[in-house]
Amino acid sequence: MPGLHFLSQSQVSFAAPSPLLSAAILYVAAAHFPSADLAHHQPVYFEAFTRAVGTLSIPGSAIVGTLKDEGSGPVSGKFDDVLGIILCGLLAIGWVDTVGLWVNTAYRLLLDGMAEERGRRQAEWRGLWEGLRTIELEHSSLHLKCPSLPFAPPDPPFLPQSTPAVPTSAASSIGELLAIMQHRMPHFVGRGIPTVWETVSSPIPTAAPSITADPDDMAAIRAWAAEIDSWYSRVAATTTNSSMYVRSITLLNYHLHKLLVLSVFFPLRGLNSTAASDREELLDSARVVLKIEATGFEVWSSWDLTIITHASLILLHAWSSGSATDDDLNLIQNHLQCLSGTQQSAPSLRHTLATRLETALQEVRTPTRRNLATLPTVSPSASFSGPSGAPASEPTALDTANTLSLLSQTALAGSAFSPRGGFLFMDQAPTLGILQDLPIFDDMAETAALAEWPPYLLNLFGDGAEGEGNV
Repeated sequence: MPGLHFLSQSQVSFAAPSPLLSAAILYVAAAHFPSADLAHHQPVYFEAFTRAVGTLSIPGSAIVGTLKDEGSGPVSGKFDDVLGIILCGLLAIGWVDTVGLWVNTAYRLLLDGMAEERGRRQAEWRGLWEGLRTIELEHSSLHLKCPSLPFAPPDPPFLPQSTPAVPTSAASSIGELLAIMQHRMPHFVGRGIPTVWETVSSPIPTAAPSITADPDDMAAIRAWAAEIDSWYSRVAATTTNSSMYVRSITLLNYHLHKLLVLSVFFPLRGLNSTAASDREELLDSARVVLKIEATGFEVWSSWDLTIITHASLILLHAWSSGSATDDDLNLIQNHLQCLSGTQQSAPSLRHTLATRLETALQEVRTPTRRNLATLPTVSPSASFSGPSGAPASEPTALDTANTLSLLSQTALAGSAFSPRGGFLFMDQAPTLGILQDLPIFDDMAETAALAEWPPYLLNLFGDGAEGEGNV
């Protein structure tokens, strides 16, 4: 599984798994193996796994991994139990409401297992902690709930005097991005903001509660966006010679996290403060993640699939309003095919997302579509001016190599790009040689603020914050 980036193959042996890990392996194998016969047993394996997790809370349960002595020292079977919860948790993010309880159970097992092994396999145990944190943060972000795991694992008992440093890799870079989310997201929990999961799971929009925005909300969300930009400007500078996979996953995660932040930003921004530049950022990132998937990059992470489906719904509503092209519709249909092309048995995340997207496609095809808006070559909100204030010539396509050179200098200087005037994120983030430069959206008139939401944003994000001057 590509999702096991936190553990190397040499760190895990499946020769004698615990009962819980055995059930998890069978479930994951049934979900991923391209065989309808094996997928037919997927619901049975899932039920066996959930029953096994529940049994862990029963005193004296015989299903808990036992402690063994393999000659080189004690080996805790709880390692297998935690790994099994991680395996199933990666496929359950978003659509299984008990994922948070699984994570808390696994964290208790992790702490106990580390103590039992008395300092052995510290790197492996930390890898499990990274896996648990990934699952919890991704699940919590889709539902806008507070994560329960600490920002850093506690100093483990019997810690050796020296432990090897965690290697710098694409996996550790994604971990840094998750740490940003863990720090910034709780500010917006419990505010009545429509969540990504509500958008992708419910075909019928529900009336969103009124949102009262704090004076500090805009400062908090801009700080979140600035940290993501700083991360990308630094990481992109180090990936110029990396594999296509590393560059793809870096670019994909940057725009997925942008979409998450913007999904929080729009409801807080309010009815009277939405600008064309805000919508431009939203549509740009929605289009980028769909184009990455369309290049053949395999997306299987539950969180990634959910955010990309969210992006598809955003772009689909823009298309129905005449603000996007038929090429964008092709990208949406490609994502639907990726979701539907599975042997997995229902219920599953892919079935839930595919049903929601197919329903939305049918809805937008029913009414008469408005005429397509002409897409300008330059966004009015991103016009350039010369030193004297006179308009400069039309900018050419961004040169990726030059931009990466600038990114490198920026990273070395310890700073990040500044966002455009009126924009939340930095201007023209490089595509790392993966995609051609994307045309800039302009879905409405050249105005800094509109009195009402575009229909496709109103459908997805609700009515926004009440009143003026709240944020």
